[in-house]
Amino acid sequence: LASGLQVWPDFHGNRSPLADPSLTGMICGLRLSAGLQDLALLYLATVQALAYGTRHILEALQHVGHDITTLFMCGGLSKNPLFVQTHADVTGLPVVLPAEPESVLVGAAILGAYASGDFPSIQDAMGCMAKVGSVLRPRQEDRRYHDKKYAVFLKMVENQREYTRIMSAT
Repeated sequence: LASGLQVWPDFHGNRSPLADPSLTGMICGLRLSAGLQDLALLYLATVQALAYGTRHILEALQHVGHDITTLFMCGGLSKNPLFVQTHADVTGLPVVLPAEPESVLVGAAILGAYASGDFPSIQDAMGCMAKVGSVLRPRQEDRRYHDKKYAVFLKMVENQREYTRIMSAT
């Protein structure tokens, strides 16, 4: 659907994995029309770009030796089925959602229970108070599409840095 629309979502700089506050957001493939379908495609391309950013971070972590096999997601965006499934598809990892819809509050309660001495460790408190809800698995049929869009995503930051070099040259 959004193969011709690319987004680099760092409109306030990049914190991870590039740690470059000078980066800005980019959108490539915009049309002059602004109908509902165009806005829906921009929304989809933005959700995809956020997932590509997650993949970028995961690859950086894996490059330095971390073995990440599952994503755990909570908070407001975990209630967005498109956002969650896109992250599973783009990263190729299962996404685990909590049973409790207000899991951020449960996290605060877990820390409080540990701090009060009710549990000997945070892990023990988590085991008692937090439960797995659902697990979304990546759809392999979309892998090639996302690999191509991810390559464009990475190229966008290279291009942005080149544009900056061109404009900064004396």
